[in-house]
Amino acid sequence: TRPAEVRVVGIVADADPRTVLMGHELPYSRSPHASASAVGDRIVLYHHVSRAAIVLNPTASLVWEALDTPQTLAQLTSRLQARYPTLDAVRAEQDVTAFLSELTTHAMVATADDRAGVR
Repeated sequence: TRPAEVRVVGIVADADPRTVLMGHELPYSRSPHASASAVGDRIVLYHHVSRAAIVLNPTASLVWEALDTPQTLAQLTSRLQARYPTLDAVRAEQDVTAFLSELTTHAMVATADDRAGVR
């Protein structure tokens, strides 16, 4: 079967800093409905229920790989800064927030509140 939608997602320089997620202190984790395949330095995500496919750029792939265990926004931001030391903390948090927002919209990641049906 073909994916219903394919989107390219990445952490980019012009990520909207106004993107805010409620509950950002809660750990994020991968959806059990999402699978990932490496294609070169990118990761392709596929959601088995919605049939959406998302291609992550190399930087977004790094953040996805960190989600092999639940991670908070702060933990993911720290990982991104460790990989890119010249990236300042505010910018790193904005980029990770935009990434998590996009993947949350497509149900590729969730917080504990999402999984409990709180939102």
